[in-house]
Amino acid sequence: MLVQENNYYFDVLSKLIDGICYKEEELSNSEFNNAETKNLILKLNQRNIIEQNKNNRLEEFQDVLIDYAQGNYHKKASISQNKDSLDALGLTINITGEELESTDQVSGENVTLNKLLLEKESLLSEIHHRIKNNLQIISSLISLQSNKIDTKNIKSNFDEINYRIKSIALIHEMLYSNNNFQFIDSTSYVKKLTDNIFISLNNNLNVIIKYDLQNLKLNIDTAIPLGLILNEIITNSIKYAFPNNMNGELFISLKKTNNQMKLILKDNGIGLADNYDINNCKTLGLSLVTNLTTQLGAKLITKVNHGTSFEIIF
Repeated sequence: MLVQENNYYFDVLSKLIDGICYKEEELSNSEFNNAETKNLILKLNQRNIIEQNKNNRLEEFQDVLIDYAQGNYHKKASISQNKDSLDALGLTINITGEELESTDQVSGENVTLNKLLLEKESLLSEIHHRIKNNLQIISSLISLQSNKIDTKNIKSNFDEINYRIKSIALIHEMLYSNNNFQFIDSTSYVKKLTDNIFISLNNNLNVIIKYDLQNLKLNIDTAIPLGLILNEIITNSIKYAFPNNMNGELFISLKKTNNQMKLILKDNGIGLADNYDINNCKTLGLSLVTNLTTQLGAKLITKVNHGTSFEIIF
C-alpha cells in the first residue's frame, strides 16, 4: 500500500484516528491510489460513526437518568432496531423509569393518606378532649348544686349521677391521653375507676381491694356500659356492704376466656336480702346494671353467700 504518495490520505487518516467522522459522500467521491486504501479509510470512518452514535446515545441515556432522578419521567431512552447492548440498556432505563414513576405515585398517595390520617387523629383527639372537659364541667356543676342541698336522699342522688358522669369522662380522658382513639386498657381503667370511687365517697372503710385482671383492649362501645356497671356495683358495695366500719374485702376480676369476657365483682359484706330479685329491683343503680347488661348482650348472675357476687359474662 503506497500511502506516501498521497498527502491527502495522511490528513484523512490522521483525523480518523482522532475519532473525527466524515460524511460518506465526502470519502466516496475522494480519489485514492487504490481500492485497498479506500476500503481502509471507509472502514475507519464507519467505526468512528458507530462510536459517535454510541456516545450520543450514552449521553442521551445520561440525560434521561438525570431527569428520572429529578422526578421527571416524560423522557424515554431511544431504542434502535439493532438489538445491541445499548438497546438492552435503553429498555432497562425505560422500565426503571416506569417503576420509579409508579413508586412516586404510590408514595404521593401514601403521603396524602398519612396526612388525612393525621388530621383524623388530631380531630378525634380534640373531640375526646372536649367531651372530657364538658363532662367535667357538668360534674362540677352537679357537685356545686349537691353541696347546696340539705336533704340527704336528694343529695345522694346527685352524687350518684356525678359518679356515673365521671366514669364516662375517665374513658374519654384515657382515649385522649394515650393517643389511642379506639381502645383503652382494661386493667388501668378498672383500677383508676375504683380509686376515683373510693376518693369520691370519702370513706374510711377498712376494705381491701383485690384484683385479678387480664390486660384487655376495650373499645368505647364496651367500655362505657362496663364502666357504668362497675361504678354502680362498687359504689353499692362500699356504701352498704360494710356497716359500722366493719373490715371487708372487695374482689374485682375481668378476664377473657374462649372468646368471652367475664366480669366478677364480689364482696364479703353483709350481703343482699335472701329474697332479693335484681330483675325486679326498684333502685335506680341496680336497675341500671340489668339494663346495661342487656345492652352488652351479657348474662348476669347474682349470688348471695357470705357477701354478694355479681358475674357478668359477654
